[in-house]
Amino acid sequence: MEVSAAERQLDAQNQRFLDTVDRIVQRVNLQEGREGGTPLIKKANTSSEGPLTSTEMGELSFLCSLASTLPESTELVPTGFAAVELDQLSALTDLLDRHINLAAGINLFQQAHLVIVGEDSSGAVATALDKWIKHQGTRTIVTLRMGLEAASIVIYMASMQGVDRRATNEDAIEASISLMRSHLQKNIMPTLCQTGHLAISSGNAVSLEEKIKTDSSPAAKRRKISDHAAAVSPANIRPVYKLILPTINAQILLVERLENLVRLVPLDDQQIMMLTSPAMMVLEVDCVPMHSCKSVSPGISLQKAYIALATEAFRRYKLHRETILEDMFPIMLRLPTGRKARACHVSYLGVPSGASFAAFNASLLKGLVSTATQPHNIQMMTAMLLSLVQACVTRPTYVELDNNSEQQQEDVFLNGLQECKMVVDFFCTQLLGRCSKKKSVMEFRPILVNLVEDLLLCLLLPEYPAAELMVSGLLSRLTFDMKRSSSTLNSKSKQALETTYLNTAFDLVGKIGSVQARILAVYRDKALHMTTTEPVARDEHDELILGCYCGNTSSGGHLIIECDNCQISFHGSCVNIDHDMDEDEWFCDACKLSRLFERERCRHEHGGENSFVNEEYVLYQSFFSFLSHREGGALKELHDATQVHLARWTAVLNPPTQKTEKSVKPKRITRGLLEFWDVPGPGAEPLTDEGTNRLILSLAVKTSQIFKCFHPQISVILQLMGDGSHALRKLSLKALEKTAEGDPALMAMKHITEGVAQRFTDESISVREAAIALVGAYMISAPNIADSFHSSLLPCLSDSGVSVRKRAVKIFEGVLMSNASYKGRAQACHLLLQRAADPKEEDSVRDSIYDLFTHLWLRGGQDVVATVSVTRQRDVALVEMQSPSSTDVSDQANLITPNTPSTTSFGKKTVYLKRSDIAAEQMMKVVRSGGTNIHLASLLKTLIDGEDTEIVDRKKRASLGQKFRDELIDSLFELLMSVEEQRSARSSRVAKDIAATLQTIAVFTDFAPIAVLRQIDVLLLFLKADNGVCFEDETAIVSTICDILYRLVIVLQNQAANRLSSLKVAMDLRGVVCKFPPTTIEAAIRAWCAIIEHEDNKQSEFSIKFLELLRSFYRHLVLKNDQYNDFSKADQDTRDRVGRSLVVIGLICQYYGHRFAFVDWDDVMANAMSDFVLPPAKTLTWDEAAMACFSIFSTYLQKADSSTKCKALSGYSGMFLAAPRLLLKLEEMKLITALMDAGAEISLQRETLRCLQKILVSEELRIDGGTAKQKAKVEHSVTERISGDQDGDATIFGGILANHANRLCEMTQSGDVELRDASLKLLEVLLRQGLINPNDAVPYLFALQGDINNSSIRSRALRLLMTEADKRPDMIRQRVCAGVKKAYELQRIINPKKTDVSALIGKHHGRNTTYECVFDSLFKECIRSNRKQRLGLYANLLGQFELYKNSDFEGPQTSRKNTKSTRTDFPLLGFSSQVLAHLSYNTVTDPLFIIHSIGSIVGFQGPHVLDRLAALLRPVGLASEDELDETNASEDVLERAAKTKFPKNTKEAKAILANSFDMVAFAELCQAGAGLALLLRLKGYLRQLYNLSEARCLEYDPNAKERPNDKNISKNQTLPPFDAHLDASQKATSGDVDAVIRQYADFRVLMREETVSAQEAEFAASESENDEVGNDDAGEADVEMD
Repeated sequence: MEVSAAERQLDAQNQRFLDTVDRIVQRVNLQEGREGGTPLIKKANTSSEGPLTSTEMGELSFLCSLASTLPESTELVPTGFAAVELDQLSALTDLLDRHINLAAGINLFQQAHLVIVGEDSSGAVATALDKWIKHQGTRTIVTLRMGLEAASIVIYMASMQGVDRRATNEDAIEASISLMRSHLQKNIMPTLCQTGHLAISSGNAVSLEEKIKTDSSPAAKRRKISDHAAAVSPANIRPVYKLILPTINAQILLVERLENLVRLVPLDDQQIMMLTSPAMMVLEVDCVPMHSCKSVSPGISLQKAYIALATEAFRRYKLHRETILEDMFPIMLRLPTGRKARACHVSYLGVPSGASFAAFNASLLKGLVSTATQPHNIQMMTAMLLSLVQACVTRPTYVELDNNSEQQQEDVFLNGLQECKMVVDFFCTQLLGRCSKKKSVMEFRPILVNLVEDLLLCLLLPEYPAAELMVSGLLSRLTFDMKRSSSTLNSKSKQALETTYLNTAFDLVGKIGSVQARILAVYRDKALHMTTTEPVARDEHDELILGCYCGNTSSGGHLIIECDNCQISFHGSCVNIDHDMDEDEWFCDACKLSRLFERERCRHEHGGENSFVNEEYVLYQSFFSFLSHREGGALKELHDATQVHLARWTAVLNPPTQKTEKSVKPKRITRGLLEFWDVPGPGAEPLTDEGTNRLILSLAVKTSQIFKCFHPQISVILQLMGDGSHALRKLSLKALEKTAEGDPALMAMKHITEGVAQRFTDESISVREAAIALVGAYMISAPNIADSFHSSLLPCLSDSGVSVRKRAVKIFEGVLMSNASYKGRAQACHLLLQRAADPKEEDSVRDSIYDLFTHLWLRGGQDVVATVSVTRQRDVALVEMQSPSSTDVSDQANLITPNTPSTTSFGKKTVYLKRSDIAAEQMMKVVRSGGTNIHLASLLKTLIDGEDTEIVDRKKRASLGQKFRDELIDSLFELLMSVEEQRSARSSRVAKDIAATLQTIAVFTDFAPIAVLRQIDVLLLFLKADNGVCFEDETAIVSTICDILYRLVIVLQNQAANRLSSLKVAMDLRGVVCKFPPTTIEAAIRAWCAIIEHEDNKQSEFSIKFLELLRSFYRHLVLKNDQYNDFSKADQDTRDRVGRSLVVIGLICQYYGHRFAFVDWDDVMANAMSDFVLPPAKTLTWDEAAMACFSIFSTYLQKADSSTKCKALSGYSGMFLAAPRLLLKLEEMKLITALMDAGAEISLQRETLRCLQKILVSEELRIDGGTAKQKAKVEHSVTERISGDQDGDATIFGGILANHANRLCEMTQSGDVELRDASLKLLEVLLRQGLINPNDAVPYLFALQGDINNSSIRSRALRLLMTEADKRPDMIRQRVCAGVKKAYELQRIINPKKTDVSALIGKHHGRNTTYECVFDSLFKECIRSNRKQRLGLYANLLGQFELYKNSDFEGPQTSRKNTKSTRTDFPLLGFSSQVLAHLSYNTVTDPLFIIHSIGSIVGFQGPHVLDRLAALLRPVGLASEDELDETNASEDVLERAAKTKFPKNTKEAKAILANSFDMVAFAELCQAGAGLALLLRLKGYLRQLYNLSEARCLEYDPNAKERPNDKNISKNQTLPPFDAHLDASQKATSGDVDAVIRQYADFRVLMREETVSAQEAEFAASESENDEVGNDDAGEADVEMD
């Protein structure tokens, strides 16, 4: 048979192996043989280089390379070394083994140590090393290199198929492995880490000491040693590094062949461990990353080789997997964790997916992962871990299982990823277990953080599919630990985790969530879908449809290429097409996928599985084509990754189903795919670079589990945001903040917005601050998010926490400065003005607000550009004009303008505005939003007038404002006219704008009155009250004009009064008085009187018209006085006219009261009491006005109807202000007493209080404003002013009201809500002016906290209590018990028909309802911060439950037989218990103190009550006859009777119904027990609410100091409110025997439970103490093992 050429060539190659080995063996044998008994060993034989020459070693290495190209050896046709005879091969192995043994002990650094011993200078060390390297060092390195080559040859022969294992003995293999380990540890590691000089310094210390031991001086010895250590520097030892570096390639070759040995040859356990341990060790090598050098570092290549070796061992030897993984943890601890230190421990991992996707991945993760700036670099530890996981994938298969129930065969699909997931689960469990350990010496948390960052960097890389498995496993465990720490779980399920680990868990979940969110957000914009529409024929003249990836819709001179299918055009540069390419037919990526879809559908149509061919199938096939078919073929590094991807593809095609479901599985498609398990996968048309990027992104989002769990993950975070623990709530907010960094659009989602908004009102300041910090950045950058959180963030400006307010102010500052279209601008500015006006506000917060408004409103300078808005035909979006002449950068506006200015129906022309115009418009909108100009006036008074000039910045703001105010006033008048011009176009809104503009002008009247007076004619146009708007808006406009007139006259006096005292103005004012309500009337009369007082001509027509006004209204009252005694019978118009007349005359008396200064009120009152005849109105003069007005008010005060009396009383108040001594006269007549009497009409009482309040407030303003002082200067001489008292009138009012203080306090407890409100307002004034004793008022203010139906009354009373608490903190605690009783009594008064009195207020949050105590706000603001006051409060409230005293039961029992007990008020006790149950405790010691106190009370009183009950029941046979027996050891007969429907009808209860039994005493004892039972129920509720065990309660020491951990209080939010209802106790009080028996049984049951739980807790505590020492020892051992 003729031999083929291939066979001849193979025979020649085999012969070459035979000849080479035979020649080498024979030469060595001859060289080392004997002739005539004389050794023929030459000089070379005695050298350390071994028996083989370097040429022979090279030949053997070449044969190994040649053998890799030959066919595999078989028994019939051996090839390579397998063709060599066994004896010859064994001899060769022995020779190679000698080389290995020679090299095994070489330690170059140790030899260098011996050379430089004793050298004490750097130059001497360098000289010695150079000499050694040229001679001995070079020979040693040759021996080492030949030993490595010999080891490589031996390992290759051992792993070659067909080579007899007897030829390669185990000793040679083990020697090769030992050489690999020895060289790595002794030479390579110090070289790559550049730590050889450290080894020399430490190694030479002993030798040097021996060398100089003859020195007698220890100091000399230490000096020589230190000099030598200094001489051995890193620079001096570099020649040794250069000597060792060339051996790394030989080491890499050896490791690669060991990898092949592991794959092909079975090894024992010891050999496997010897091979894998160096793989862990080499991870510590410091390598230079790729981005800092031109080629791959040898250290990185070495690490890759060892990773491949460990991966192969991990793949083949499953029993060693756990051991290999556990060996990684000690190495992790030795790796650096800081970013800078990690720079030398990252490695370049070639990205087969291409540079395009690498850049795409880096841009995707930029800002989220710290290493994303170096997209190719991850830690080698991470690379090894991912490689190990991917090595565990197995071939997917169908398994047939026998179903016994149906006698059918059912196929179960195994996707091959089970072992990968097992490895992931094991590693995650071990790593997180180490991270969560308490008091751990070794810190794994930074390692976990770095690992997660690396995994996120690899999440989308095709070469690392295991990254998704690892991230999914870690995320699942971290989420589970987060939920496990929730306070909503019961004590068995809940686990207290270490705080630092919990912080790390939330941080990592947030970081993972940010990457998930970013990828999902990019997917929404860049998803790749196949074309689903039919191609449309397009004429060549039609315009191109440009739908390029870049988003640019213009050609821009670029090459444009059109898809031949969908007719969509792309830029050539975006799809890898240039001018040189000649494409006859070109399809876009979407159409390529569509063509692939049609082809695969047709291919699988005959098998009936074409329904499984969908978009995911097409994406996977295109992806596998990308992985497998590229230039140069499939890469070796992607083999495991490709198999993992293929296993995931088959898993997607065969999803798991329920046992009860039956589904058709695509077996044919799956088996077809598995044919590509070990060969390149199916092919498809290649996509563009951008298409490939989008393909990988789309496939990951569609198929990866980590993206499918994103929304449930967000739900878990939102759920924990409502947890009872404030620490968890804060961490959840931090996690959500990190997540939103990936996609800010998440913050606009409804459920996230609602969840975060709820945290703005959280009870914890830190949580509220975290919530505000979360939304702050997004509100500034995203207008829609600012609008979403606007309403919920506004209350944070008034938050009790200073840090919260600061953050809120900063956020609104950023929004107002950057978002000119912010819809809530006016409302936010109004609340900011409120904060600045609050006298208790922090200076830092106030200064921030001042700086904001100074920047917005009080800066002159360059013009700005604006588009048309609603108010001035300009838009609110503004941008500053860049003026060439502007040199001051600080004068430039910091406002944002849209790229394309928006337009309205008023025009599209862009106009130029001064900054003053913008400020004027914004001020107007703020005033309109707030409905008042008070806060704006307070701000401008500070900024413009500069009243507070303690700080230099405030002086600067004041000077800026003074320069700008005249411009602002001009702009305000321009705005007023602009608004007026638009009345017809916007009639529904223009009135509000006019009123707000006028109110803003009124504010500036105080600062620039002359500028306002110049344009007074414009303002007087609005005084005519014919502005054509609704009555409400007309009232606001006219009132504001009157106020401006008054301000002008007060400031400018004669100058303004002479200009305004015209007949026209008088007629307009008269029209206002006759048409508008009392507030407007008061403004008009005040202005009228001011003008008259300051005008030069006192007899002008203006003054005469004012007297005519008084006469006209007086005439009307005189006329109607004779017609009606009861005006309730008159028509409405008559009643209105009479009421208006009384009000007008009263106001005239108030503001023109200087005419009454010299009236003798004794004569006036005497005449009024007699038959005084009212003077005629026609001839009424100012001299007669006092008598006439007093008489008319007195007359109408005696009318029958209450409404007229109230109006007359209101008129009286005006006279009192003008003549305070008149009130004193009426007080002497007991008029005020009668009006405030409880028997008086409620309406009269209310009006009396309002009048008194008005009087006090007016006097306060008169004195504080300086009016009284100025009046004294004018009317009195210096002597009179010194001896007089300018606030004497106020003293009269205060003295009168002090007489009625008790009645006023009683009126706060009235059942009429308006009377309570009026009395509280008057009480506020009295407290502010110091006219009432706070000790008397505080209990009533406490009581008003129980007014649960009127939040305004509660908040006003709370504000007063807080003010008093700041002044007298101890008084609040001393009065709290009385206040609780008063609050309880008030509720009984308000709701007399309600049997239960509640101390709770329900607050509705959507479908959820939360409850808070009526005293909760007071507790948080005034008491909670002081431990002494807190404990005093609890003790006072619990003191009400001390119901039993020994003296109560002394004396004969028959003495109380027919008496009724009134000791116990059970509704009050229930009210107090609800207060204790629902106060907002911020430390766990508070409920523990209450529980401890309850235990003390019950422990003392409970047994005593039980003993008394037993003594009472013993004579009738219902208790044990032996007094020494335990009274409550078990259930007694009365307890069993209590379980029936009618206990008194049972035979057991007949004894207590007998006449001889003292039922009253029994009922009283049962009532005492019911009070104690209520305490026990409260104790149990507090334990459940705050998750307190009985042992924890017993450990509490009230005398111990609070610990920091006590602040971490967790609250169970799922518990319902505490039920303090005592229906049985109330019935028992009324004499119901059934209720008494049930009361008795309930008390005994609770007392038994209390005794049992206390005993169990004490037993558990003692057991814990016994085991404490053993547990401590075990814990220390665990730490050492870790």
